[in-house]
Amino acid sequence: MTHIKSKQGILLPGLDGSNPLGFLAALGVLRILSKDSLIGIKWTPNGGTWVPEIQRSNGNIRDENSLLKKISKGLINSINDHHADLLKELAQSEEKSTQPRPILEKTELYSQSNRERVDWLAAFASDFAPAEATSQLQTTRRDYYYGNLESVIEKTKDCHLKRSLFSPWDYVGCCEPRTTRRLRQA
Repeated sequence: MTHIKSKQGILLPGLDGSNPLGFLAALGVLRILSKDSLIGIKWTPNGGTWVPEIQRSNGNIRDENSLLKKISKGLINSINDHHADLLKELAQSEEKSTQPRPILEKTELYSQSNRERVDWLAAFASDFAPAEATSQLQTTRRDYYYGNLESVIEKTKDCHLKRSLFSPWDYVGCCEPRTTRRLRQA
């Protein structure tokens, strides 16, 4: 696997800026890296699309390995440390009330003390539907949403990060032996 280096920074060719998920993933990388360092990002044409280039402002991020180490360290490794516990709180509140009041109460409670928690609450509440919603057009599949978050958080390893940031996108698991990959592609 050949990694593309720039004179200015580190290119992330696995994140396609023309794809909304790739763009959002790049913003997530920027968020994690900028928690304790002054980091910039710019978009660079590469391979017929736009990819993010991490602009280093200090010596903390020297190469792909130090970048991966910092991202890995900044990620949550357990669902218990994630704001997804709000989903459980909202589900319990929803059982007691048919009004959107529980969401408003939580917003008021957390907006004073924890902006990040309010942001997660807004994200979860945007997909929250009342219990009487019966059509899939009215609601998301909340029955497995929490489980999916838990699985992604707990199963994401450094090899997944490396592959998603520095390799072209495909649907093959990164930690599988190459022979398994070839069999799937055949």
